[in-house]
Amino acid sequence: MPEISGLELLREAKRLRPEMEVVVMTAYATVETAVEAMKEGACDYLASRSTRKSFLWSSPRLSNRPGLRRENRQLRELVKESVSLGNIIGESTAMQDVFDARGAP
Repeated sequence: MPEISGLELLREAKRLRPEMEVVVMTAYATVETAVEAMKEGACDYLASRSTRKSFLWSSPRLSNRPGLRRENRQLRELVKESVSLGNIIGESTAMQDVFDARGAP
């Protein structure tokens, strides 16, 4: 791509649509660019000389990612709810001090 590098395109794509899954494929694969692409949000990195099999192996992982993100959000909410002070019962002075410090009932 003469006007923009693949990494610049990746950054712009993730800026515009952070939820977008991006596979970077390049003819100039290096460990450094692979690491940078992954840090920038690529979900996979393939050398253009990769086989069709490599790309097909990457594809199912892409289709699972939105569901995994949704499940992760739901699990975080469940954990947050289950460890809230509202689920703790205690009448001692020490526990009342903890509740007061956290703003819990």
